[in-house]
Amino acid sequence: MSRRRRHTIVLSDVHLSQAHPHDDDDPYWMRYRRRDYHPDAEFEDLVGKLLEACAGEPIEVVFNGDVLDFDAPLVKDGKSTFDEFSLDDAGCADHLRRIVADHPRFFGAAARLLAEGHRLIFVSGNHDLELYWPGVRAALREELRSMAAALAPSCDLSDLEERVRFRTWFHVTEDKIYLEHGSQYDHLNGVPDPMLPVIPDGSWLHPVAGKLAFKRTGARMGYFNPYYEETFYMGASGYARHFVANYMFSDRHIARTWMFGALATAREIFRHRRRGDHELSAASIELARAETAASTEAIVATHALRVPSGERTMIPILRELWLDRIGLGLFVIAVALVSFAVASTMVAAILVGALVAAFGSTRWSRRSRTSGRTTPRRRR
Repeated sequence: MSRRRRHTIVLSDVHLSQAHPHDDDDPYWMRYRRRDYHPDAEFEDLVGKLLEACAGEPIEVVFNGDVLDFDAPLVKDGKSTFDEFSLDDAGCADHLRRIVADHPRFFGAAARLLAEGHRLIFVSGNHDLELYWPGVRAALREELRSMAAALAPSCDLSDLEERVRFRTWFHVTEDKIYLEHGSQYDHLNGVPDPMLPVIPDGSWLHPVAGKLAFKRTGARMGYFNPYYEETFYMGASGYARHFVANYMFSDRHIARTWMFGALATAREIFRHRRRGDHELSAASIELARAETAASTEAIVATHALRVPSGERTMIPILRELWLDRIGLGLFVIAVALVSFAVASTMVAAILVGALVAAFGSTRWSRRSRTSGRTTPRRRR
């Protein structure tokens, strides 16, 4: 007896967020988030072609992380703001509904798959870690149910909970294909427990350095497209030209946005950080087994591949936020002032020169080791 053919489609990093309203007075601010740049039409077209090509055979679409972006600026009263919604279950569910409302064609296409009997899997990424919450999952299922019922009133949605499934950490298809977003292998985006990405009392998402830094710095510098690296890796002269062209004569503040965002991020990470090498609890292993049907041995072995989080020492996070440079600069200034006050200008100059040379040689040494490495170093 021949086995019925099944099709698995994997998508990630679509970064759907609320739509930024067009502003004639400032048309380039957060332009990448305007409706005319949304990928909804392309996904709608993809779904149509899938349904045609697969000719009634079962389809499973796996959204493999960061399909939703909960870290883009919140839109309130017709403007993108720096306000933040609550990271508890209710606050994240409300924001999910805002995102869905701004992408009717994208989620309408997903609902079409459901109406025709197919299956959707949502795997959490670092920017949609909020999919962990039961309320967010229920809200997304309900939105998709409503759209599918509108498309095909007679369609059978009684098994919707089975056909819209969520994976907090990873997914294993029925063909034994392993799928994961990969956040656990980045020292800025992993969480201590990928099955329970919350603070110990379970009321709030665990702060993640890359997630918060994006929310409070990169995503708020609206003349950059934070999803396209070439728009913000410009070097010193490039940044200077960017500042003159976009910020010098406007009411936007790039330096203040970075400084306040970086300090707030570092403070929140430090407050909730876990210093030890966190092992999976028995409860987390059981949750992973229930979601994925993987064995305990496979789950523990997969967790062992993770990269140690930067929050353990805070040094990688301070370096990424450039707060280490600011701290060193302030220290050098303090040494110069004290030396000048208690000794002489010559002593102050010698001490400052020694500190700057030490810092420069450390930076050069680290950069040389990195640039000269041709193969990845195996982590122990």
